[in-house]
Amino acid sequence: MRPETEDMRDWLERTFLPRYEAGWQEHRTDNVLGPVPLNVRNAIEEVADAAFYLRQLERTLDGDGIPPELIYVAGPYTASSNGTTAENIAVAMEAGAELYRRGYAPFIPHTMTASFDELFPDIPKQVYIKTDLLYLSLCPSMLMLIYWEESPGAQTEHNVGVRLEKRIYYNLDDVPDLT
Repeated sequence: MRPETEDMRDWLERTFLPRYEAGWQEHRTDNVLGPVPLNVRNAIEEVADAAFYLRQLERTLDGDGIPPELIYVAGPYTASSNGTTAENIAVAMEAGAELYRRGYAPFIPHTMTASFDELFPDIPKQVYIKTDLLYLSLCPSMLMLIYWEESPGAQTEHNVGVRLEKRIYYNLDDVPDLT
């Protein structure tokens, strides 16, 4: 077996087999070993292709520069009694910078769509919230910024985080350092 194939096999075993085994234990039924429909087989092939490319990227980077954990940053965006929109964005960016320093890959929705509400008023605010919730689903943890309780959007993000059983930090000081 070629070294890169051996490496990929080892990586798949470390990365996917534990999750597969956990899924098998939770979702197995008597008919799991029956005939596999074509679309499921195609999905498996797509996952294998994606795993190959991701592993090659990780090997190219020698594992360096790939933060070990995504973290979602939630807090007020629009102006409130405690600050302007620009101030809220700055608070989120400061928190994101500190999360980078601690070894995380922060997702900061404040910065992704900053000023979109003014530049593209035809896009409803709910579209942004739904997009943010999609990103939240990818993050195992989230940080709630100060005054989040006063923001309907941040409240929604928090409620979804609770339902999805995310690790939720209410203070930056409580977020563990991964470096």
